[in-house]
Amino acid sequence: ENRARGYFNGEPLEHFYNSHVGAGSVYSNVLDMANYIKMVLGQGQVEGNRVLRPETIDEMLTLQDVGVALDAVNWLRWGLGWVLTEPELEYAGRICQFTGATIGFTSHIEILLDQQLGVVVSTNSDQQNAVKVACEVGRETLNLAVRDKAGIDPVEPPGPTHSPYASWPQKKLEALAGIYVTEQGYDIINAVPGGLGWTVDGGTPQKLLPLKNGRLAPPDSQEFQIEFTRISGRDVMILHSVHGMPSGSNISGDRYDPVQTPGVWRNRLGKYEITNLYPDDCSRFLPKELSMVPSSIDLAERDGMLVIKYPLQGASIWLVIEPLSDTVALIRGLGNDRGGAVQIVIVNGQEQLQVWGSLYKKS
Repeated sequence: ENRARGYFNGEPLEHFYNSHVGAGSVYSNVLDMANYIKMVLGQGQVEGNRVLRPETIDEMLTLQDVGVALDAVNWLRWGLGWVLTEPELEYAGRICQFTGATIGFTSHIEILLDQQLGVVVSTNSDQQNAVKVACEVGRETLNLAVRDKAGIDPVEPPGPTHSPYASWPQKKLEALAGIYVTEQGYDIINAVPGGLGWTVDGGTPQKLLPLKNGRLAPPDSQEFQIEFTRISGRDVMILHSVHGMPSGSNISGDRYDPVQTPGVWRNRLGKYEITNLYPDDCSRFLPKELSMVPSSIDLAERDGMLVIKYPLQGASIWLVIEPLSDTVALIRGLGNDRGGAVQIVIVNGQEQLQVWGSLYKKS
């Protein structure tokens, strides 16, 4: 067939049909996607054919989270199916963009609505460097196109404003100490003389010093600043950074005060293997590093918390969970998959752990 082949670590991957994620089963090319861009810029019409109503396009390009305080501090803001922000291209006016990947492939599409310009970049790899390259190529292409069409030079996003270092009372620093749940796991903040120690995912602690603007930053750089604040009843850690780290401002951590693990949950600690993966599931035919469904997970206690450790495409994720009863635990934190539940269910007379629709039996 006349289709590109995905690659992982330089080796070709087998074709497979992936229909369980939004656009995972769509086969397209840059020419088709260019027509899609024309349709968006044409208010739902392309080459005389009406695909979507103008009001549908307008709604897709309207912020859907206005009034949500926890979203307001993040640079990434959503319409319907579109990200409507991009710090590096804000100088060019309104934006809609999206980056997505399936096994072996990555695509980035970005449209400058006011400039009537768009770009799509497709790659036959879904490794992290492919995501970075696709976005960088797309944005640089648009920068050049805006300069050529409108005579407007790119404007670099400024990043956080430099602030003089300051001295805070030690009690103020101690009040910020604790565990902050993140997308990858959790960070630990400790009060140290004159500042804070910031440990990311069990790594080497990094010192943060207070600033006059109420934030903290490393002693030798202010490429990023950390802010601790309370939003909608939650104590959060906000990362303010120059674009590319990843960008702008984002909530990076949600404070969590650990609770004692009940004995019934402690008795379940150990390794678990998946039991409901279908024989023809695509995960069985992929390199282990690419699987989106963990074949095994670990239920463990770590730093005084109940956690689930699982591999995800070469990384280790620590999911912080809090028991609510003998059979249900809440997934803590903010963002994707957070706020859901881990449940203990009985299958053929045996306890199994259920998370994200997958079942796991103790090894």
